[in-house]
Amino acid sequence: MLWTDPERLWEAVIPYLQVMLPELFLLGRYAPEKRTGPALWLRCIEARLADGAPASETVPLFYLPGVSREQLRAAEDCPPELSALVELQYRGAMWLHVNGKEWTPFAFLVSKHGGLDLDVTKDQATLDALAGALPSLMAEPLSQLQGRRLDSEFFNALVAPDATGLLLRWLNDPEVFKQRRSDVEWSAFCQQCKAEANFDPVKDGPLKAAGLLATRRNHWSKVWQRFTEAPVNYPGVVDWLKRAAPKNTDFFDSAEVWPNLNESEERALQQALERLVDRPQDEVIRRVTELEAQHAQRLGYAWQKLGLSPLATALAPLANLAKLCQSTPGAPTPDEYAAFYASEGWRVDAAALATMAACGSPEQHGAVLGTLRAIYLPWLEVTARHLQALIHASGQSVAKRTQPIGLAPGRLVVFADGLRLDVAQQLAARMATAGIEFTQDWEWSTIRLKSRSTTTWMLGMHY
Repeated sequence: MLWTDPERLWEAVIPYLQVMLPELFLLGRYAPEKRTGPALWLRCIEARLADGAPASETVPLFYLPGVSREQLRAAEDCPPELSALVELQYRGAMWLHVNGKEWTPFAFLVSKHGGLDLDVTKDQATLDALAGALPSLMAEPLSQLQGRRLDSEFFNALVAPDATGLLLRWLNDPEVFKQRRSDVEWSAFCQQCKAEANFDPVKDGPLKAAGLLATRRNHWSKVWQRFTEAPVNYPGVVDWLKRAAPKNTDFFDSAEVWPNLNESEERALQQALERLVDRPQDEVIRRVTELEAQHAQRLGYAWQKLGLSPLATALAPLANLAKLCQSTPGAPTPDEYAAFYASEGWRVDAAALATMAACGSPEQHGAVLGTLRAIYLPWLEVTARHLQALIHASGQSVAKRTQPIGLAPGRLVVFADGLRLDVAQQLAARMATAGIEFTQDWEWSTIRLKSRSTTTWMLGMHY
């Protein structure tokens, strides 16, 4: 495999890659201990005739700094010092972009075809910062680069990182963090920790660091703030906090800093919800309102972003459902009932769906659904019977309201059979946010239910 790099854009990361890739060799001055040598020596490596050559089943990778693909392809005009490599492009392969050009670091980061498909701004400041930050970028987990905008500020921060970010990355995985740093970088990191955090990573260790992090005092308050901004980037910190948590908690210990206490509150909430499954609707509504007030603050904790507070998350839409179900439509005519449902009543169904979507494990799902059923079903029963009574009293007065939608230039008509009003309202909100012009209205529809002895028609609404 030939890796041409005419502008030497990748040269700074080669020493790091050689540590990970023993089959990587460089074109340059003869230094076999560094896996570097002239073209003829590389041919000997490929032929397994030189010391240090890889095993026969391993494909050697030759990095050619300052050499372009055109130089190798133009065999007649190829410089003599490269002529020994010309033939290898036909027996091997060249690492090139899908457009046939050499990979640049920027192209490799952003490309969806053979690259990393990352979001990187394309301005000169970013390209300059990327060139200097490339060795540091090699140590970044890909998961921390995905889903974020990478610009000059990001790459410059990699070159000159602050102790706060480094401390969190170390606590996330202490062993890997140290392995990826040179002796100079590790020593500098330890000195920063001693000066700014009054903490020695070598002598004190990660367990003490987790305890200091939970205190949120002095420099550790900045570290905690950085952690809570993006806890998904530091999953290992959660494990250390669990190990550092006090065995016997007191009044001053908070679920905000101790994931163990948050888990205890989740279990307590699950038990409270399970006790509401068979209770009357008014009692369940009152109790859910109380529980929501008790657990609402946990939605602002780091654990919620990590998915460790599923019941507290589901409690918010459940409490909204409880509030909405305290009243039922009392419209005197079918059309007034429909107008109310189209403007406000749909929010009940939307809250029920949001509650179900926020559930966690099957056990938690059962507790939430049982409570939801105790609140939601009575409301459905009352509203359905009220609509049936209005339809029965109105007789033939319920009829089709609108004419078919006609064709017009620039008009897009999408038909969805039986689109729920709650889904339609949420779709309308998204279209409005996207700047799409539209009109919305409702129409009566029928559902025919058959049994052995009777045929019943139920009237509903659709968009």
